[in-house]
Amino acid sequence: MSTRSRDIAVRHLNKGVSLIEKGLYADALHALELAEYNVIEAESPDIHATVLQTYADLLLSTGHEDDAFERYRSAVDISNELSDKGYVNNEQRAGIFSNLAGILENKGYSEEARKNYDISIHAYDKLLGSDSNNMTYRSNAASTLNNLGALLAEEGEEEAAQKSFEKALRILRESPEEAMRATTMQFKMATILENLLNLETDSSSGNLSEEKYRQLVDTYRKIIEMDPTALYVERLAFALKGYADMLMSAGKTSDAEALYGEAQSIEERLAAERNDGGSTSTAGTPSEDINQEQNQEPFAESNDLESGREKLINSLQSLRELLEKDPENQEYRSGIISALRELNEMIDPEESSQEKLRDHELILTTCELLQDIDPSNMSYRLNVAFALDIRGTIFEELHEESVALQDLVRASDIALEALEAEASDEMFQSGAISIVDHLHKLTDRIHDSTEKIRACSATLDKLTRLGEIMPDDAGIKKDIAGLQSETGKLMLDMGMHTEAAEHFEKASAMYGSLLSIESSNEEYSEKLVSALESFGSVLIGLKENDKALDIYFKLCDLEPSVKSHRDEIDSILLNMERTPLDAGNRGTLIAEYEKILAMREKLLAIEPDNLRYFQNIRSLREEIANLMIDEGQVAEGMEIYLKLLLGEGKNSQYRLKVARMLENLKISVPEIEDFEQRIKGYDMLLRLYEKLAEMDPGNAYIGKDSAMILENMALLLDENGYMDEAKKYYESALSSYGELAAEDTSNIFYLERTASIRCKLGALLTDMGHVEEARGLFEASFMEYQTLLGEDSHNIGYHQNVAYILNNLGYFLLEEGELERAKPLYENALKRYAMILEEEPDNLSYRESAACTLNNLGYILENIGKEEDALWMYEKARELSGN
Repeated sequence: MSTRSRDIAVRHLNKGVSLIEKGLYADALHALELAEYNVIEAESPDIHATVLQTYADLLLSTGHEDDAFERYRSAVDISNELSDKGYVNNEQRAGIFSNLAGILENKGYSEEARKNYDISIHAYDKLLGSDSNNMTYRSNAASTLNNLGALLAEEGEEEAAQKSFEKALRILRESPEEAMRATTMQFKMATILENLLNLETDSSSGNLSEEKYRQLVDTYRKIIEMDPTALYVERLAFALKGYADMLMSAGKTSDAEALYGEAQSIEERLAAERNDGGSTSTAGTPSEDINQEQNQEPFAESNDLESGREKLINSLQSLRELLEKDPENQEYRSGIISALRELNEMIDPEESSQEKLRDHELILTTCELLQDIDPSNMSYRLNVAFALDIRGTIFEELHEESVALQDLVRASDIALEALEAEASDEMFQSGAISIVDHLHKLTDRIHDSTEKIRACSATLDKLTRLGEIMPDDAGIKKDIAGLQSETGKLMLDMGMHTEAAEHFEKASAMYGSLLSIESSNEEYSEKLVSALESFGSVLIGLKENDKALDIYFKLCDLEPSVKSHRDEIDSILLNMERTPLDAGNRGTLIAEYEKILAMREKLLAIEPDNLRYFQNIRSLREEIANLMIDEGQVAEGMEIYLKLLLGEGKNSQYRLKVARMLENLKISVPEIEDFEQRIKGYDMLLRLYEKLAEMDPGNAYIGKDSAMILENMALLLDENGYMDEAKKYYESALSSYGELAAEDTSNIFYLERTASIRCKLGALLTDMGHVEEARGLFEASFMEYQTLLGEDSHNIGYHQNVAYILNNLGYFLLEEGELERAKPLYENALKRYAMILEEEPDNLSYRESAACTLNNLGYILENIGKEEDALWMYEKARELSGN
């Protein structure tokens, strides 16, 4: 089942019904043709049957009997199928079978026509059994019975015909008193009475005939009291003569002569009126078909239409005066309503707009009078709405669009208020939809931009209200979305960019909602894309870049293959990069660029092979990295550069930049005075080198720099008393240098660093009390320095470190009481210090180290009995240290 097709069919059906009520039959035929076309796809048999019935009724009333016949036949088939399934719509069946019977009768299929009449009557019996006060059911049931009686009479079944006529008459007479005051109801009774009188045979009772004639004459007298139209007056004269003929044949001469006299007087008066300016046709025989939809109109058989209309207008004005004096009088109200209906029917669609306006002004003011008397009567209120609607349409024809707009807005408000009170009433729904639709169409006729926007805004308000009352109507939502887009374009042309954006946004939301319900609907998809494109374009002009980006990303989702959407995103982002909101604040600028970067990455994900998108991302990341580094967020900035480097490999253009930055960092971090900040700096450098190593494993330069940072970190921690942490970093540095040395055995630098670190680590472990571990490190360092001295025997630094190591090893032996073993170590150390001091005699550090060794050696000499030698050692130590 296509929900969309069903909604469209119902929409056109309601519109067709509304147009029929206004007498716009050509437009109604077009609307119902569209309803029939769409309902076929809807697969909704109940709606299909209703469309076919309504279309057939209109075709029949406009003389297209064969076309109507085909649709009635189809409607019957659907109705029978539904009945077999337990779904019986008696109202629908009553109407379809009654009208189909009439066509069958005209075509000469009497037997089939009788069967259809019987089905219709059975349905009407059911309807009246459940709703006896429904005058539509009563009137149409009586019409069907009357038509069946006429058929039976032609077939010679007088008794069955009489029963049918009498049942029709009884149904009408059981109507509520107020309904019996209507001219149409009385005329229908008169027609049935005439058919009964025509049916009577010579064997019938005279009293029976006389009673019927009396009823017929009384009925016409009542009709003329309510509506003294020439047609009804002629009918009275004809009934009087028939009554007189019957009385004369019964020997009631005096009574008959009185009736003849009255009939002659009426005919003479009518003849005089015709001579004054018009002609009146003679009364015909009663009609067989008196369905409400095909009632004989009081002036339909009169050639003096203008005279009749003027009389009707005068009668209507008189009734208005009476009603104003006696507002509660139901008879006056009924008379006015009947007169209004007849006046509406008499207005010629071909006459000038000014002439129509005059008549409809009277209709409108009369409807407003009825509403003022009984404000709670929704039918009165709706009549005012229809009258305003018609008057507004006439003003539109006169090119008075502003006045037309006022009328249609008022009409819409009234119709919507009525619908809000009775949301399920199909008549109210149809009326409100039709009037709002007229208001919508009026906007197309307005050329002044300001006035057109005002009309669009008013129509949007009414459509929105209508949509709230009928939330499941997709057609209304579609109209709202379309008008939102149209209004947005108008406002855009007038430079109202902000307002236009709001309308495009609402249109997009509405089309999105429709598409979520019916995802395969190409029309909704196209309209949504158009609205979003307009919305996005306006947002760019308003510099609302974030919202514009959201819109174009939505468009990318809807149309992934359309390159222009991606180009718009790229253009917006490029503009945001060129003109940032707060270029003077680095922190804000970083945040803004990061947001742009996220959008660029999203764009690249849509088109991963777009090299330009990729290059834009790379350039933006570099810019963010530079800003971070300038802002002091060195680690974060370097992290970005490393990612860039990782993305391009060893030959990346960023490799040199990263190397230079790291060199600068290696210089700047040791210069940081604050201990904690320097530690953080070294830690950052370590992490950066770790990432570089992951990217380029086995790179000796990276390994060397990393080892040096580990060594510097250890020294800093050692100097500040963080022994455990220093020990860990010394060991890591030693390990790193060891790995590098193993790969490059000829590089003396690695041996030099391992020798130095073992010496420092040995000193640290000595302070920590790990003597044996320290001794092992000193001995290993000593051996490495021996190798180094073999390469460079005059290196002062090597000799100083060897002397330091020997001094520490001697200290361990002193602590153990091994004086003899310690003595040569100190002597060896002293020789080295002597050599060093020859090169740098004023170096205070070397002098103090040599003095320490002299003291230790003096201690040993003193303890082994060489006091004079010991004193010399002490004296020399004092001279070197200045103490």
